[in-house]
Amino acid sequence: MVSEGDLLHRVETGTERRRSWWLEMVASTNQLAGEYVKSHSGIVKDVMTRDVISVTEQTTVADIAILLETNRIKRVPVLHGDRLVGVVSRANLVRALAMTINERPSGAEADDRAIRDRPLAELKAQKWAEISPANITVRDGIVHLWSSYCSDQEKRALVVAAESIPGVRRVEDHMRLVAAYLV
Repeated sequence: MVSEGDLLHRVETGTERRRSWWLEMVASTNQLAGEYVKSHSGIVKDVMTRDVISVTEQTTVADIAILLETNRIKRVPVLHGDRLVGVVSRANLVRALAMTINERPSGAEADDRAIRDRPLAELKAQKWAEISPANITVRDGIVHLWSSYCSDQEKRALVVAAESIPGVRRVEDHMRLVAAYLV
């Protein structure tokens, strides 16, 4: 499959990947050669993504959202057996979310919202914590943390804040380390 991500770093547009000299020193020659082929070749087999992530028609919308986020992709093909039957994009997920905005939460959904509000309130009171409401989701008592963190202590504190909330069944960590920049 060829996606816009496969075409982002192309010689024709002057956007081929440029590494700093020290990163180039530690990169393998095989990796550098592969990147050269991908940015310079005009043949689909050299540019395309080979290991395509896909879903089935039975995959839940929530699972697709997690898949897109954790793999940093914008679309995922939907397969029925080996046959392509559709594509789900981030825009499709936004539309699905927009359709549920005015629905009243009931039962487990109401409990999930209550669970979500408690760590948000706790973390907003902490000077070290920078977390957005969009970075905590809860489904069936399972807390998903999507934020960035600067240190292992900060990451552990975010998990502990979520784990300590009554009703939380477990915490799924989808967080990413923010690279520290040297001055």
